[in-house]
Amino acid sequence: MGKFIDEINADKVISTVLGCSLRDVAPVVILSSADRLREYTLLCEKVIVEFRRWWKGFTGIFNGCRITVIHVGMGCSNVGDLTMFLSRSPCRMAIYTGLIGGIVSTVKQGDLIVPTEAVIGEGFSTLYVDKNSTPKVDLKLVDACKPLLHEFADRLNLDVHLGMVYTIESLAAESTELITQLARSGVIGIDMETSAFFVAATISKLHPLAIHLVSDSPPFSSFGESKDPLLFGRVWKSLPNLVLLLGNTLSKM
Repeated sequence: MGKFIDEINADKVISTVLGCSLRDVAPVVILSSADRLREYTLLCEKVIVEFRRWWKGFTGIFNGCRITVIHVGMGCSNVGDLTMFLSRSPCRMAIYTGLIGGIVSTVKQGDLIVPTEAVIGEGFSTLYVDKNSTPKVDLKLVDACKPLLHEFADRLNLDVHLGMVYTIESLAAESTELITQLARSGVIGIDMETSAFFVAATISKLHPLAIHLVSDSPPFSSFGESKDPLLFGRVWKSLPNLVLLLGNTLSKM
């Protein structure tokens, strides 16, 4: 981890970036790229504390378990920096949830992708690790979550895909040539944060898990086209509850 983080008092780090105390951060933290804090709060039995500084969020009780939820926004530096800051708190496991593009024919809009590894195509991670490294998730975490993922998929009639994703910093750089090359190399999805999240968590000694909703399929649809808006809407609405359940599961590990 960078010397900058190491030299700052932990209380100072968390109070500065979140506006709360160390004890307000739970061992399991959910990072949401979209601002869905109201939906998450309504699903919790109780909200213990709300905070707002560089990022906003809350810590609440879900199924008897303390969980922190933060709206992190989009982009590698946003997700990566916050993950590193969280390593100075009681957080030990982090779940990042966002949108992703499916780049193989078996991955459809409305499906879920749980990345097992992420190819680095962005600059944040190269500040800390070799650009040719491929950060991976602890498969024990994925295995623990499989029953919930399969139940969710069966109920909503969708598929959950485990596999390798590619993280890029610019949406405009997602060329047909690049996507074709990635698909041939075994990549199933492309997003803008996962590799930075995995790298930041790993070097900070946190346990990461990512779960993404497939928003589009760049090789098989035109820009902005929605193949099945009703399914996408149902999954989008149900996703916060699933992520909280996953957080509850991980808190027991």
